[in-house]
Amino acid sequence: PQENESVKEREPLAVTNGNGQPKKQMQNYANVDCGAKVVAANKEAQNRDAVLDHSRDAYMLNPCSAKIWFIVELCDEVLLDTLEMANFELFSSRPKNFTVSIGER
Repeated sequence: PQENESVKEREPLAVTNGNGQPKKQMQNYANVDCGAKVVAANKEAQNRDAVLDHSRDAYMLNPCSAKIWFIVELCDEVLLDTLEMANFELFSSRPKNFTVSIGER
């Protein structure tokens, strides 16, 4: 990665098919620029808004013993086709399980 990559605004995600050819452009509805926000998180969480931050230098911190959870309000109603998650912190633990839930407004 280039040194300015964490500062640049990210383009919509480009998905490729099995042979590496572009498949379609995807909109990120969990983007703070369009109004998405973290509305709740476990009480031990520090810097919870970092889960939606463009910067790879910002991250949410939790003690190892914490049961980690957070709720993201997307910027628009969506029909979910694809869910992408990433963890760019080299020395952090990875999620063992995760749950995706939907709610009515």
